[in-house]
Amino acid sequence: MRHRWIALFLAAGLLLLDGCRRGPANYAADGAEALEGKPFPAFVLPSVPGADSIRSSSLTGKPALVVFWATWCPGCLEEMEVLKGMKNDTTLAKASVALLSVDDPPAGALLSLRRLAIPYPVALGATPLLAALQLNSIPQSFVLDPKGTVVRAFTGSIPPEVLLQTLRDAGAR
Repeated sequence: MRHRWIALFLAAGLLLLDGCRRGPANYAADGAEALEGKPFPAFVLPSVPGADSIRSSSLTGKPALVVFWATWCPGCLEEMEVLKGMKNDTTLAKASVALLSVDDPPAGALLSLRRLAIPYPVALGATPLLAALQLNSIPQSFVLDPKGTVVRAFTGSIPPEVLLQTLRDAGAR
């Protein structure tokens, strides 16, 4: 019986890792491109304790970057380091950024978030939203225009120059 649980645990781990993409972003991967040209779905997600909830409505009025990620995903951690390094870039500063954590349970992400010192708003419990969008890979990123319409979708890490140009094209000038 114990071997069955170990095999089940290993199989679940492999499925989770399969959904974590490392390396350059793959445009039009994972069906995310179907969201391009459409409004990003409305959401309200809890944030880290002591911070306000993160709402999709707060992402309108200027270009936005929305990233689904998890603390256990190596590709996501690479993406977070890139975003942290870009914190002072004027183009990114003119955009809203929302990081939607799919860590399960969400409480497990809190320790990692403190260690990672991410300078952007982080929402917890985004797994149902990721599933509703029928996406199964992370990091999964979306650039939105000021009206909240998806301009471009990315699966995997986005090269900084591609992200900045996409944000500029979306209106962050």
